[in-house]
Amino acid sequence: MGKDLHEILYPDGTQQQLKEPLKSVIESGSWQGELHKVTKSGQKIIVESRWTLMRDSAGEPRSILTVDTDITQKKQLEEQFFRTQRLESLGTLAGGIAHDLNNILTPILAAAQLLQGKFFQDEERSGQLLTLIESNAKRGAALVKQVLSFARGYKGEPTIIQVQYLISEIIQIAKQTFPKSIEFFTVIPEDICAIAGDTTQLHQVLMNLLVNARDALPDGGNINISVENKFIDEAYTRMNLDAKVGHYIVITVADNGIAATNS
Repeated sequence: MGKDLHEILYPDGTQQQLKEPLKSVIESGSWQGELHKVTKSGQKIIVESRWTLMRDSAGEPRSILTVDTDITQKKQLEEQFFRTQRLESLGTLAGGIAHDLNNILTPILAAAQLLQGKFFQDEERSGQLLTLIESNAKRGAALVKQVLSFARGYKGEPTIIQVQYLISEIIQIAKQTFPKSIEFFTVIPEDICAIAGDTTQLHQVLMNLLVNARDALPDGGNINISVENKFIDEAYTRMNLDAKVGHYIVITVADNGIAATNS
């Protein structure tokens, strides 16, 4: 009694997460989603929260009924599962990564040996070789950074994702690790919407689809990635209970190999 409810139920620095639920429940009368909360003992938990706007006899807003389900353990198990999947994907890509790193290191080693020899006194030639070493070292560092980022993943709040840049990064990794007989094509409209989500999980899902497509192309072929905006209406949600009305994007990964299309 007499205490601020937000200070009791929500950890410090998490008040921002309440803006969207409050806006939604006021506008539409209900909201459902995940929230970070704190228990009486001070333990931080994640809950699946359902909010319903309650009204008085005159129809005026009176309070918000909140029902929470603790899903902390479920989220932890999901994180372990996603990490296992990331490691499996890395194992699949390991051969291509090793091949590409070898291609990067070969000119570095060759240039280093030349610099120790007759070109050492030739400033122009030495400069060219040093530039070659630097550019290949940067390529190697970028590849390692991408691989480590994918392997480790991260925990955090959903972020705004520009899908076209994420797809471009994934294709870059795939080109470096897949057989050269596989070509990539994309269809991404200029007006494609940004989305809110977990970058690492989306990265992983798309990488898994690309690996599946690669396995269907033992003799080479094409992998096509297309993106489109889509609005889900109430009629669709009545047929698909887990769906919610709103604006979404659809990402499709397709191949012309021996297996079924992945999407």
